Amino acid sequence: SSQASSLCQNNLTSSSSTYSERMFLINYMETMAFAMLAYDAYKGRTKHISLQTCLALTLSLVLGTFNLPRAWYRKIHKLILVFAGCCFGSLACWGVSKDTEAEGEDNLTIPGVPPRASQAVIYVSALIMGLLSLLVACRFSPSETYNFMFADVQSSVCTFQNFLHAFALLPQLVLCRRKHFVSPAALRFLVLLGTKHLYEFITDAYVSYQHYQRGKLHLHEFSFMSGDFAAALILLDFLYLVLADEGTLLLLLGCKEMELQDEEAGCEPEATRWQCILKKLQPFLESSKKRHDVVMLCASGIVVVLLGVQLGLLNIYACLAA
Repeated sequence: SSQASSLCQNNLTSSSSTYSERMFLINYMETMAFAMLAYDAYKGRTKHISLQTCLALTLSLVLGTFNLPRAWYRKIHKLILVFAGCCFGSLACWGVSKDTEAEGEDNLTIPGVPPRASQAVIYVSALIMGLLSLLVACRFSPSETYNFMFADVQSSVCTFQNFLHAFALLPQLVLCRRKHFVSPAALRFLVLLGTKHLYEFITDAYVSYQHYQRGKLHLHEFSFMSGDFAAALILLDFLYLVLADEGTLLLLLGCKEMELQDEEAGCEPEATRWQCILKKLQPFLESSKKRHDVVMLCASGIVVVLLGVQLGLLNIYACLAA
């Protein structure tokens, strides 16, 4: 029995070591993305880069100092990577602030909110979603949420960091939509970050699956995983457009920019998204039979989504109860 317990402990140690090495790869990808962006800014190729995105992502790197491994040598390794990433991020922000021509087109416009105040939307949204995610992970118990946030600072900070990653991408994506193209510098930067977010989510999901197999899965893990999922979901459409383009290799090499056609950027520059959707649905809504079919299809889709969410929650609570 002692041999079995020691073997189990060795397996847990080796798996945690492998997980830490995978997490270091994420830090290397972030550092490389900021280094390339800083170089593009030095060359004057960041005229269509959002300064808001750069600042928020650099701030999220600073939060990485609260999410350190336990082993001292891995802790030093992580601090070196965070310091290097913050240096390259600061250089990128400084270069973009001098070179960008966004002129407010990257603002997330909200009715009734002044343009300057709208720049705080990504931070307020990350805070609200982080708190909501922690509240859900703690079974909607405010006292348990409060105790968990101070008992496990690492997971709590990781949750806010992941949601800040997700919402920090929105100003850059909004700028690309309004310009109707993606510059080579922005494309490389977003592709690296999108690959990083997908890899991070898949890695966290795999680790949670291992915990589930050992009977050690906790609902608290879904707090920071929800932030990973949100960031990956935001960039999933962009990554699909890059991979579906005929000149994917030229795009990744920075030899050309990616134009957003009408189906990606909107029907017309002055048309809203809902006007485009209604215009495309107009042929289907002309007859009563087609209207009935559309209503039934939407109702069926909503029912399927609600059933899926309910079954997923039941499965989670069943695992926890077991």
